[in-house]
Amino acid sequence: MKLNRAGRHKGESVWILSHGRELVGSTGEILVTDYNKSTAEVVDLWAPERFSLPGRLVYTLKRKPLSRLDGYDIYPGQSSAPIVTERLKCALEAFCEPEEVAFRECEIVNDRGERRIAWNIYPTQVKPCVDRSLSLAVWGHSTQKPGVSWIEEAEKVVFLKECLGMANMVRVDEYPNWIAFSTRLKEIIEAFNSKGIDFRSDSIEILSIT
Repeated sequence: MKLNRAGRHKGESVWILSHGRELVGSTGEILVTDYNKSTAEVVDLWAPERFSLPGRLVYTLKRKPLSRLDGYDIYPGQSSAPIVTERLKCALEAFCEPEEVAFRECEIVNDRGERRIAWNIYPTQVKPCVDRSLSLAVWGHSTQKPGVSWIEEAEKVVFLKECLGMANMVRVDEYPNWIAFSTRLKEIIEAFNSKGIDFRSDSIEILSIT
């Protein structure tokens, strides 16, 4: 089957990538970073200049067989550097431009000695995305870097209509945990029948950001 790239469509809506609630909600499964076994930090994936740093991320699924994760293309536990299967990684490689997304191999383990290879995905571009005039948010400000600020809490976050530019995927500068997808890429991933993925709309109402 020939896979067409998502293309570049300026002015589309913004969708925030998240893992679906069905896996966590029904079984309580969630992956946690194993800091004793990991030799890298998730924040290393937040800034383009740090992508090439060496190291490995290891995640643990406690007291459960890894088979509980079967059938899902994205695993719950790390929204800032989503953990995905080889299947979804290959789809993103086919659909996105090579300069838009990067991948880092990671490992999932449990206390039964089971191991599984997966992939962290992360966009290679960071862009301002939030319409500050329409959003209701509390902003934190850097004392070391004048002009740098980020969302600490929010009742409502509204995104700029053309914040993605010609990109299909970017990291949200105002809140690095978030990865924004274009509508076109969202529709392609949904048509690919990926399980475990959720997208939140470009006007997000929340009590506090997690």
